[in-house]
Amino acid sequence: MELRNCPVCGRVFSYAGRNLCPACARKEDEQYDIVADYLYRHPNATVSEVSAATDVDEELILRFLREGRLLVSDGAAAGLYCESCGAPIRTGRLCQRCAEKLAKTVERLTTAPKPEAPPEHRSERERLHIADLVAERRPKERP
Repeated sequence: MELRNCPVCGRVFSYAGRNLCPACARKEDEQYDIVADYLYRHPNATVSEVSAATDVDEELILRFLREGRLLVSDGAAAGLYCESCGAPIRTGRLCQRCAEKLAKTVERLTTAPKPEAPPEHRSERERLHIADLVAERRPKERP
């Protein structure tokens, strides 16, 4: 069990995958519900409009968008941009093109290289002769 300090209130809590104490996590979830409800009723609202109407900090709303918890409608200006190329995006951290490029790079780097096929013909010098090595290392018998 790992103990951490909550970055919001400073309380010590048992870390279980979310970097907030249970009280602050509950408060953040309530703010998320308020924002999601507002966006359901006003799908084309901007981040600043949502923040003003709900009293939820713009940075928190942007974090909900980056985490993929919220999705902005096509016509709305979210103020979110791809962290790789800078293109405007609706949710997450990367645009579709950069996400696909990253996935291909990760796949290429994590797949095991194919083993080389053994050469069809080797010369006698390239072969390993274990019997010869064992015979060379044995102590010679005394007469």
